[in-house]
Amino acid sequence: MSIRDIHEELFNELPGCPEPLITRNIVRACRAFFKDTERWDTTLDLTLQPDTNDYDLAAQLSDQNNIEIVRVFMVYRDSDENDEIGSDYYTFDADTITFEDAVLPGTGDTQAVTCKVVIVPKYDANTRFDDSYSCGTLIERFSEPIAAKAKSILMLQPKKSWSDAQMGIYWREEYKKGVADSRSDTITRGIDGGLVADTCLIL
Repeated sequence: MSIRDIHEELFNELPGCPEPLITRNIVRACRAFFKDTERWDTTLDLTLQPDTNDYDLAAQLSDQNNIEIVRVFMVYRDSDENDEIGSDYYTFDADTITFEDAVLPGTGDTQAVTCKVVIVPKYDANTRFDDSYSCGTLIERFSEPIAAKAKSILMLQPKKSWSDAQMGIYWREEYKKGVADSRSDTITRGIDGGLVADTCLIL
């Protein structure tokens, strides 16, 4: 099911719900799903410099307007996953990765490193799906739990024409099942949003 299909399904099942609200909550559902499952990740390359501890990882993203990093789960040297830099030697906060002095190269040298990171769609008042939005293929793969999450959010809103607490609770449980199934899935990780760009919902 494509992102357009999800939007159409919600529009038909939630009478009176404004389309912009549906769109925002599809984004919100996508963000929740990828944060809860960590199924969307990518690799970002850096060059460590002597005496420079802080590096802006977000600046390396192919689509900074629509996606953000939520966790760094691996860092390794020279494209070799067997040469991993332990998590004790770096911290990540507010898009910046900070390395301990012990892993920095010596004076006059540089060190290439690769960071594997978990990414999610951004969610704020300006977020929307458009041609630059880059996780369409992944959304199609996991469309059922994403749709379930969006339905639960909207149906559990009180005193709306589309409110339905019983069905909202049902879809909330279906979302939890979808998250559990995804976590146990063996689908290959490492999909780069910049490489699976797809045309998504345009309003």
